Amino acid sequence: MKNIATMLVMMTMLAGFFGVFALMTPAVHATFIEDSLGQLETVGGAATYAETSQNALPDTIGRVIKIVLGFLGVILIIIVIYAGFLWMTAGGEADQTKKARDWLTNAIIGLAIILSAYAITDFVIKKLMGAATGVEIVN
Repeated sequence: MKNIATMLVMMTMLAGFFGVFALMTPAVHATFIEDSLGQLETVGGAATYAETSQNALPDTIGRVIKIVLGFLGVILIIIVIYAGFLWMTAGGEADQTKKARDWLTNAIIGLAIILSAYAITDFVIKKLMGAATGVEIVN
């Protein structure tokens, strides 16, 4: 019964979050979209740079690696939420709490690995681009 109540509360909160967007009038929704797109165009326009064929390959490799690491981050968040759900629904059972703790420990280890991989990848890509172009990249 406790599990059902917890799930109902979570579903209600989620439905309320999405309900805010569903209750927007079409005019408010259109204005919201226009403002968001305008801001995105402004930021995107300021962030553009001329891409030359000299740094296209390292830049593409860096983007692919960062996308993969981003997906790993999403998976990490899902694992942490699952571990939290297991822990909250354990009801004092030692086995269930240990299982949740193990999932959470593995998620934290995974986070350390993902952050290390990101730092190493960023460092290596910057050094490769600097070696290929002769210009040191500092960020």
